Amino acid sequence: MIHELYASLMRAKLTNSQVHFSTVWLGRSPRYYSNLLATRREPGVATLLEFNLRLLRVALNSDWGFDARVLLELRDQLNEEISRRTLLQAPLRRSLRRSTSIADTPPTSQLMPSKKADKANAAKLSF
Repeated sequence: MIHELYASLMRAKLTNSQVHFSTVWLGRSPRYYSNLLATRREPGVATLLEFNLRLLRVALNSDWGFDARVLLELRDQLNEEISRRTLLQAPLRRSLRRSTSIADTPPTSQLMPSKKADKANAAKLSF
């Protein structure tokens, strides 16, 4: 994903090198993008969010003299990727807080009280 965005910015002449892309667009160290290429990794969600904000800021700045629609289209693609990755990571994060063993989970009867327990609790609350 990030590679397509880099190529699009190169075609639009909004970046001229990996160093420029890393520092100006991604807000990272000069060799960040080249490291991503070498390790075949994708940037973290925080980096993608920062990139998203930079695309929006530049698109809204009318002084640059280029078609902002290109940046807004790139931003739409980036938003889809961020949504996809955050939705996929949400259950993963939740499972890290809990034990992954089924034996450690309480029985269903403890998770959802029975009707009998509900009536008993209601009786305690009535005056």
